[in-house]
Amino acid sequence: MPNHHVIAGILAAAALATVTSAVPANAAPQRPDTTTVTMWHTAGVWSQPTNDSTNLSTAYAGSSYPGVCWTTGKTQTFYDPPVTTDHWVKLALRAGGFGYVWGGALHGNENGNVPNHC
Repeated sequence: MPNHHVIAGILAAAALATVTSAVPANAAPQRPDTTTVTMWHTAGVWSQPTNDSTNLSTAYAGSSYPGVCWTTGKTQTFYDPPVTTDHWVKLALRAGGFGYVWGGALHGNENGNVPNHC
């Protein structure tokens, strides 16, 4: 009668070897999944979901950017036409890292149609 513990151990070792060999040790980290967002108005890109944080860059009206997720932050109002929201979208920056743009400056809904919450 075969030793089931030995067979199970061999199968587990083979499975582990297969999984670890599928991913190279020096593989680059994966960028998060993104949703393309398009700016309705030009707006600042901030280090946190508030314009009281560090301004990292500018996102320009009509341009598109990779939106990672949305979150809530400082409530802001744009007056022409009136838009008030506390939603901010986290962008993956071309230079690396992330920044936040106010959701009221985006086409689509107040999240720029980014489905996932941060």
